[in-house]
Amino acid sequence: MADLPRYKAAKDLDRWRIQERCAKQAMDRNLLVVLPTGSGKTLIAIMAIEMTLERERTAQRTRSIIFLAPHSPLVEQQAKAISDELELHIMGDGTDRHDTIGICGSRLQAGHDDFGHVFESCQVLACTPMKLLHALQHNRISIDQIALLVFDEAHHFYGSEPYSVLMQYFYRPLPVEMRPRVLALTASPVERPPKEEDQTIEGARRALARIEADLDATVDSEAATAWSTLGAPYIPCPRSPCIEVAVPPAAVPPRHR
Repeated sequence: MADLPRYKAAKDLDRWRIQERCAKQAMDRNLLVVLPTGSGKTLIAIMAIEMTLERERTAQRTRSIIFLAPHSPLVEQQAKAISDELELHIMGDGTDRHDTIGICGSRLQAGHDDFGHVFESCQVLACTPMKLLHALQHNRISIDQIALLVFDEAHHFYGSEPYSVLMQYFYRPLPVEMRPRVLALTASPVERPPKEEDQTIEGARRALARIEADLDATVDSEAATAWSTLGAPYIPCPRSPCIEVAVPPAAVPPRHR
């Protein structure tokens, strides 16, 4: 594991310890990170991506890592942050797959918009959930080819939202041993604008528990508590993990256009 100065986004030792703790936990279980804006959630994802790449190389596997963000400008911003920290090349013909990040659907990669081509050319890929959902529905890739699935802005996880559809129809039907690891990041578990019932402490806990269940992940409540000791606002967490076992659906939903 690299030391503090290695990461440009690392600010100080106290924050670093919390960020490193979260990244290491993400290697062993599906993790939901709920920390305030500016707390370095992207750096946590970057460390988890680096650890996963190393784990895949050590095991002589070639599974990919996909970083999801709700809209294209955020995809490009986060892909650049990952590229800068891990010194990955933005996808281009002739670059080594293991040292390359692809940005599917980006103006930065005109002519490389085919998801299957980008997926095969890069071990790390950033895209919107709709791009991944479309590729899965059209059998361009299968979800068991993914080692780590990062959900940025994980509070976008309600009803027919693409994040929810991905988990319900493509993740959950797989045997547990074939599923990718899930790392989800959010500053708040509550929808925007918040529902009236979510504006209380108990309401926020229920909202967070819903996301935990949908993501098959548990929140790192100790990280949230530790962060509050640094002067950040405390974010209420469920009293205990709330993971529901979903019954695999009978059919894939209609294709999104």
